[in-house]
Amino acid sequence: MEESKKRFPSWIFYILTFILGLTLGALSLYLLEYTGTTTLIKQKTASESKDTDTQNTQKDSSTPTPATTSAYTGTYISGQLPTGWRIVEYTDNTGSDMLVGGTTYSGLVGLKIFNNNDVEMFRLKAVDGIGGTEGCETVYRFSDSDQAYLDHGNDWTLATGVVPSNVINLTTSTYTEYNLLGWEVRRVASDLYRNMNSNLPGFNPACGIDVHLKITNLAYNRQTPAGITSGNTYYMSISSTVDTTQLEELDGVLQSLSVN
Repeated sequence: MEESKKRFPSWIFYILTFILGLTLGALSLYLLEYTGTTTLIKQKTASESKDTDTQNTQKDSSTPTPATTSAYTGTYISGQLPTGWRIVEYTDNTGSDMLVGGTTYSGLVGLKIFNNNDVEMFRLKAVDGIGGTEGCETVYRFSDSDQAYLDHGNDWTLATGVVPSNVINLTTSTYTEYNLLGWEVRRVASDLYRNMNSNLPGFNPACGIDVHLKITNLAYNRQTPAGITSGNTYYMSISSTVDTTQLEELDGVLQSLSVN
């Protein structure tokens, strides 16, 4: 009788295979760490994550924000208005209280700016038939005002003999300066000062009758027996009803105004 062959137990084969797998895995991990491969993989993963975050950030930053102002285009004037603000142009006698009585007016006779609470912030109104002398009894001193202006006001020829007797000191006042319909102006609190049209250096606020300004490319019309004539003298002011917390917004509106 032949002797039966002894078989190798199968469970030992599985154990040896498992041990071999662990050994190969540990060896592979050692080689990866030794060569710095895992570090590179981590760096690449971190870099890809950072790039993704950067792309997301750039996308968010490019998202347009809602506009806080909108364009206004009227018959005579254009500008930029904060949300809820409005401009009203007046083309008849209701636009000004500085007109010749019994005369019919048209064109841009007046303009008002209202804020989002419908509070009047600014007014521009036609001036017609309002006379006066060139001399100023009161002048305004900024730190850069010229002494000749302080001595004579706007009476450069000294024809009237009016000598300023009252000087309003604005040298320490905080002001905002910008261009308004072609004129250099400074706002101190809720008061507007316009630089006079003279050859003097510095900022010399208009005084006396000169506070009425001429806007050469804007006009109102008057109906007279001789026909229709026009004028371009106006008076501008920040309203007494102004909301002082919105003065900076008003500055932006005023400097955006332009004649159509």
